[in-house]
Amino acid sequence: YSWTVIGSMEDLNAASLKDVQDWFKTYYGASNAVIVIAGDIDAKTAKEKVEKYFGWIPPGPPPVRHREWIAKRTGEQRQIAQDQVPQARIYKIWNVPPVNSTPRLSQSERISLTGVIFTVPTGAWGQWASGYRYDTLYGYSFLTCPPLFTHQYSHCWVDFRDKADAYMRTKGHDYFENSRRATLAQRNYCIANPLGAIGYSDSLWGLTAGDGPFGYTARGAPPAQNDNGTITPTAAISSIPFTPNESIGFIRYMWDHYRPQLWGIYGWRDGFNLSTGPWYASDVIGIDQGPILMMIENYRTGRPWQRMMSHPSISRGLQRAGFQPFVLDVEPPAPQAGVELGRMTPDPLRSSGRISFRLAREQDVRLELLDVQGRTLRTLASERRGAGEHSLALQRDDLPAGLYWLRLRAGDVTRTSRFVLLP
Repeated sequence: YSWTVIGSMEDLNAASLKDVQDWFKTYYGASNAVIVIAGDIDAKTAKEKVEKYFGWIPPGPPPVRHREWIAKRTGEQRQIAQDQVPQARIYKIWNVPPVNSTPRLSQSERISLTGVIFTVPTGAWGQWASGYRYDTLYGYSFLTCPPLFTHQYSHCWVDFRDKADAYMRTKGHDYFENSRRATLAQRNYCIANPLGAIGYSDSLWGLTAGDGPFGYTARGAPPAQNDNGTITPTAAISSIPFTPNESIGFIRYMWDHYRPQLWGIYGWRDGFNLSTGPWYASDVIGIDQGPILMMIENYRTGRPWQRMMSHPSISRGLQRAGFQPFVLDVEPPAPQAGVELGRMTPDPLRSSGRISFRLAREQDVRLELLDVQGRTLRTLASERRGAGEHSLALQRDDLPAGLYWLRLRAGDVTRTSRFVLLP
């Protein structure tokens, strides 16, 4: 995003028409082109298609080959980069001779070799899932990754409803439901507005990667990641299949209040920040506009999903990754300890909120509100409850601002959670 599409105007102005013509004659030809083929295709079919569609193009003059040069390095260099990613990664890089210094392979041999090297083993998906982080934040339990695009992009093409891999089956829901929870948790975060950003509300929310007053950055929540008050429209709109009421509410609010500042011939500009300036983006970025279009169509007709899911490569890949038919909330596995207590939503809160908890079996429960000294201020529930998810409302009434604790007792199990009450 830091370079212009056509390069530097100084370089273009310095080139004559003859320079451009000579460059195209010398370098812009079949002898200086590389065709990259990726996907579910074998070497024989790939070669046939290349010959059919490109074989008639004359090769042109052979390009001048530069002298081979291998960079010299001594010792080793290491660099560590910290980021919010589901899986830790290690890159190892060596200086190697250029490709022309080794015995050349035929095109067919290169394609076949590439297929062998980059075939993904069936166990790779399980290794990827082993780095997941699952948490209960702002009233929802879900697989976390703060920027909302991480919960949307794969869903643009793949319909993850009613199917789950081994990891999600242990959580009792599929990836579609996980994205719904992640979206609602982020909306609750914006309602709570722990950093005091201007504009955040139940109608104005959505944090993801995009332009901001200080550049293009991956932002998200919960947990908060680089949140500086910037709202990116694609975040809320692209979640429309998961949260139609909330996403359509966002669109209507934006249309009624920010159309002059942010709407143009290509749609919504990439972002805005009311706490800084206010600042409004000037760019419309395709990687953010694309999911808006696809997810709206998935919500309306489901045709992108239908098209992609009809391809055998998609179903074969899901099968190899261990995805199986799954019905949401039908006999979900019990929590490891049998009792889970969620967080107050919103947190911090000003007037009223909700607290949820989950039981693996029917039993007597007692939910209490405590102050920081451990004294019981209120008993929110003291009764027998069935297995499953439960939710209770908390009204502020005369409670002063401060830190409070919730304590859930079910049999011999005790769970606690804390929240902040604002002035």
